[in-house]
Amino acid sequence: MAATAAARSRQYAAAWFPQIFFQAQNLPGLLILAAFAVASWQMALLALLGCAASTVTGLLMRAPAAMVRAGDHGFCGALVGAAAFAAIGGTWFAAMCAILAGAACAPVTWGVQRLFRTALLGPLKLPSITAPFCIVAGILFFATADRRVAPAYITPDGSPVALFCAPFWPMCPRWC
Repeated sequence: MAATAAARSRQYAAAWFPQIFFQAQNLPGLLILAAFAVASWQMALLALLGCAASTVTGLLMRAPAAMVRAGDHGFCGALVGAAAFAAIGGTWFAAMCAILAGAACAPVTWGVQRLFRTALLGPLKLPSITAPFCIVAGILFFATADRRVAPAYITPDGSPVALFCAPFWPMCPRWC
């Protein structure tokens, strides 16, 4: 069963990353992954691991194929993988967290969707697409508090980086 789920997850791979920006085409997904890789190959790898873990877990949970194909499971897993990188860096521990947290996104997605369809919350028509990411990333953030890394926008000497300088790198001051 796991081999079948893995084979089906490759079939849906094109839908994993575009959903981060609510796109259904392949090109935006490739561009998003390329942007992650330009920022950090470790972040791109952790996002891929989280995405794959979430998608495979969704398939193992027998999530509707249309939902998996649309990238609804890979979406939260990819974001959780990027969050793992942002919080704890590009370490083996972060990779393990990205896989476990990505896998946790599938049952949390199922639970949130069920909760939002109850008699109490159903009439509010709350969107459930990002809630699983927020829940799992929040738990990950607090569970790994002792392994936190410095934010990427702070240089080793403590001065802030002007994020808008990146496209104009040759014209930026030395610390940018």
